[in-house]
Amino acid sequence: GDFLDIVTYNGGIYTDYDILLGLDKNSNRSFIVDAGIGGGLNELMKIANADYLDYDLFNSGCPGDLFGYSVAIDNGKIIVGTPYNAFHSEGAISGVSGIVQWHEIKNDATRSGIRIGADGGAGAAFIFEKTNNGKNVIEEFLPWEFKQKIKPNSINVGIYDFSPTPSQKLTSLRGPHQINDSSFISEYARRGDRFGFSVDIAYDMAVVGAPNHSFETLHHHIYSGSTAFQRKSFDAKFDIPKHSFYDLADSGIRVNTFGNNSGTMTLNNGAVYNYRNEMVNFNERIQRWIFAEKMLAVGYKSRVQTALTTGILAASGSDNDNFGASVCIDRPLRGDSDYTLIAGSPNHDWPTSGDHPTKGLNNAGAAYTFDCVLRQQIPSIQNSGGWIDAHVFGNKQESGSTDRVGLRVYQNSSGDSLEYVVSGIVFSNKNGDIFLEASGFDPSTKGFVAHRPYIDNIKFELFPGTEINNSFNLITSGRPVAMSGDMKLSLLGPDRANVYNTLGLYNFGVSGIVSGENPSGLSLFISAPSGQSSESLNLSLTSTQTTNALNLRVRGY
Repeated sequence: GDFLDIVTYNGGIYTDYDILLGLDKNSNRSFIVDAGIGGGLNELMKIANADYLDYDLFNSGCPGDLFGYSVAIDNGKIIVGTPYNAFHSEGAISGVSGIVQWHEIKNDATRSGIRIGADGGAGAAFIFEKTNNGKNVIEEFLPWEFKQKIKPNSINVGIYDFSPTPSQKLTSLRGPHQINDSSFISEYARRGDRFGFSVDIAYDMAVVGAPNHSFETLHHHIYSGSTAFQRKSFDAKFDIPKHSFYDLADSGIRVNTFGNNSGTMTLNNGAVYNYRNEMVNFNERIQRWIFAEKMLAVGYKSRVQTALTTGILAASGSDNDNFGASVCIDRPLRGDSDYTLIAGSPNHDWPTSGDHPTKGLNNAGAAYTFDCVLRQQIPSIQNSGGWIDAHVFGNKQESGSTDRVGLRVYQNSSGDSLEYVVSGIVFSNKNGDIFLEASGFDPSTKGFVAHRPYIDNIKFELFPGTEINNSFNLITSGRPVAMSGDMKLSLLGPDRANVYNTLGLYNFGVSGIVSGENPSGLSLFISAPSGQSSESLNLSLTSTQTTNALNLRVRGY
C-alpha cells in the first residue's frame, strides 16, 4: 500500500511526501502507509490533511485507473472519467481467446493491450445512456447502458526511462525544449496526460480535460479568393473557408508532415477534448460520439516554454499550467452561441497583458471561455444524381421482353415535382401474379422521400377483346355428309303393341304446316311391331314449298 515514489533532490533520496512534510533523509517513513482493514484516515491524511489523490500536492505513485474520479450527467447521459486508464484502444476485447491473446502473450509489448508510464495509463472516458437496456455479467435490462469508450490516439503516458539523460530523452519523445535541468524534467515529464481528470456533458456535446497534455494543434484555414464568408455566421450554402487541423501530439503527424517538428511543446500545459454526438447512420438513426476539436489555452503567453537552466529559473513560462484541470459546458440556447465552455488553468502565471510583479503571483491561475456555434445542417435539397429504375413484369422476366414495362427517372434539382407515366401490356403468370422490381441510388448523405424519385402508384386494367361489329352466320354449303351406317332402334316391351312417339321439330315458317291440334309443330307418327326390327328406320321430310332455310338451334358442342 505504499504509494511513495523516490526522486533525487539536492543529492539526497527523498519522496514527494518527504519534501511536503519537511523530513530529512534519515527520518523513519514507515508510518506513511494506507489505512488498515478497519478503514479510517491513513497517517498521511492525519499529518498533511491531504489524501493521495490531492494532485495539487502529490503527483507520485500509481493509483490504478481511478474510474469515476470525475463524472457528469445530463439529459439521460452520463460521462465518467478514468484519468489513468491504460488500455490504449477504444474498443473492448471480448472472448476468452481475445483476452489471452492481448494480455498473456510474452515478449511482445505491442500485444499487451496497455500502455503505461510512471503513474499509469494516459486515461479515458466512458459514456452511458439511460435506455433500460443495460446489462452486466448477472443481469439484463438495467437502467444505464454502456455506449462508448473515448480515448484519443493523441494522448501520451509519462516518461519513466530518462536514459541517457533527461534532456535528451525529453527531446526525443516530446520535442525540443529550453529546459535543461534534469531535476525539473524528471519531476514533470513523468506525468501522463490524465485524460478524464475532468469531464462534463450537455445535450449532444461532451468535453474531457487532459491537464498534463503537452502538444499544440496547428490550424489551417483555406480561403477562396475574396468571396470567403465568416464561418461563425454562415453555413455551407455560402463560400465559407475550409478548416484543416494537425494535432502534433500524433508522432506520425510530427514526423511525416512537419519533419519531426513538435511545434511549441509546453510540458503539462494541458488541453480539452471536445466530442459531438453525431448521426453516423441516417437511415437507422445511429449516433456516435465523434471527436470534434482539441482546445488549448489561447491568449497572452498561453504557450511559453519555461527557460530553466540547472538550478536557475531564467523566466517563468506556461509549463505545468494544467489547462483543463476543470471544465464546464453549458447550452445557453441563444442565437449567437450554441454551447459555452469554461476551462480552468490553476497554475497559469500571466495576466491578459503585461507581466505580474516578480513576487507573490506565481500560479495565480486563469479561466478560459469558449463559444461553440454549431453550423446548421447542409440543406437537404434534391440531388440530380439520384434516380429510380422500376419494372413491372409477369410471365416473362428477361430484360428486353415485350412483356415488361419499365422506366428510369432522374431527380430534378430545381422546380416543382414532375410526374412520369409509362404504359404497356403485361401478361400474368399461370398463378395470376404480376411483379414489381425497383432499384435506385441517392448520392446525398442525408435526404428525405420528398427529395428522391419514388413510385406513386401502379394501375391495372383487364385487357379487352377485339370488338367486331358484324353478324355471326352459321352457313353450311353443299350436301350433308352421307351416313356411314344404319342406326338400330331397339324397343323392349310387349310382343305386340302400338307405339306412338312424337318427334317435335320446331320450325317456323314451313309452308303448309299450321298449328292447331298439333301445337308442337311437325309431328311424325311411327307405327312398328314390337320387338327387335331388322329393318332400318328411315325418316325423311320432303318440302317443296319452303320459302326460308330450316334453322336448327344448337346449344353447346
